[in-house]
Amino acid sequence: MTQAAFVRRSIHKKLRFAAVVVLTIVVIYTAVLLLWRPAIDISGVPAQLPPSSSEIPPESILFCLSGGGYRAMLYHAGALIRLNEMALLPKITQISSVSGGSLTAAMLALHWKDLHFSEPGTATDLIPLVVEPLEQLANVTIDQRAILWGLATPQPAARYLADQYATQLFGTATLSQLPDLPRFVFHATDLNAGRDWMFSKDRIGNSEVGFTYNPNTSLALTAAASSAFPPFLSPLDVVVRGGTTSGRRANPEAVVSLADGGVVDNLGLEEALNFETILVSDASGRSAVQRKVPSQWLGQIQRVIDVIYDQPGDLRIRKLIEQYFNGYLKGTLWAIRLDLSAYNHPPMDTVCDSFTHDLAALPTRLAALPKNQQKALVNWGYISAAASLDYRFKQGRRPEARLPYPDVPLCSSSPPVGRLSSVH
Repeated sequence: MTQAAFVRRSIHKKLRFAAVVVLTIVVIYTAVLLLWRPAIDISGVPAQLPPSSSEIPPESILFCLSGGGYRAMLYHAGALIRLNEMALLPKITQISSVSGGSLTAAMLALHWKDLHFSEPGTATDLIPLVVEPLEQLANVTIDQRAILWGLATPQPAARYLADQYATQLFGTATLSQLPDLPRFVFHATDLNAGRDWMFSKDRIGNSEVGFTYNPNTSLALTAAASSAFPPFLSPLDVVVRGGTTSGRRANPEAVVSLADGGVVDNLGLEEALNFETILVSDASGRSAVQRKVPSQWLGQIQRVIDVIYDQPGDLRIRKLIEQYFNGYLKGTLWAIRLDLSAYNHPPMDTVCDSFTHDLAALPTRLAALPKNQQKALVNWGYISAAASLDYRFKQGRRPEARLPYPDVPLCSSSPPVGRLSSVH
């Protein structure tokens, strides 16, 4: 054997050995990622018995914020502006939120004690404290990076969401720092039990696993659990340990896999029966009408999944509207797919259906949006809430509605008019 042949053979052996070592490392690392999912302890301080102040007063108002990623987050921000103008915010008993709606609700909860309410009951600094930070978050794409993080490290993708939410919005704030009134409830889905999972200042849990009271869970982690859209951003495995619990499967230590609250109820209506008045802001996504249904199995399966996913939300909305009109419930619902003609008034000169339908069709993602699109979503949430609230509530404070961002119209063919006619 020549010296050159010997050298080549020796190099080949070393390369094969290196390849085996690399492959072994990859296999072991992949196994670790698949088999080891670290759970996060969310119980915080030792639990205590629930406070008596959590009882719901007779004149109770529930405000529900649906899921829908950044689309919902900004749409609900616009609705908050109109509620604030009508002096309704201080009258709300509970704010219940899901997924993207939980980002809006959590920001409001974080700054509730900082808001300065004037004599009529309107907060003078709602936009700088609550709305503008949400718009800043909408400049950042989080979901893609979270997915890559979940694939490349043992940490779940939802943990990356929590870190980003902490950096961008909530810092080190915890549920224990939230106000007692209104009561803020953030919804996730318990994938183990297939039920709703709730986070609030006074308790976390559900009827299947039980409840832990007075938790000290971070607000960022709460929002991450509520918005962990499956399968890419979920599950978020959490440990609830110690303290007083109750439930059919109560356990002093339980590991629960959580996902986006919209899997169970994308409107946050889980506790609706306890309230006299219900206001719902709905920015949910809906599957589009398909002119031609795929003949392939996989295409049909995806379409069927979309239809099945839409039905529970549609049913909840139909039942809610039926109870409104039959007088069993007070309140109203506005939706990102709102048809203004339903309110018996001419279309507003700042709104075109085709434009708002495009806003409603934005994907349910945590991906950066252009500035004009952000402001258009805030404007549309504001107008939707104004139309619905002014139509249903004939009394009380009803200032003339004006676009929060008058330079961003909701009709590409119309001039940027900021003033709206009153809605009756």
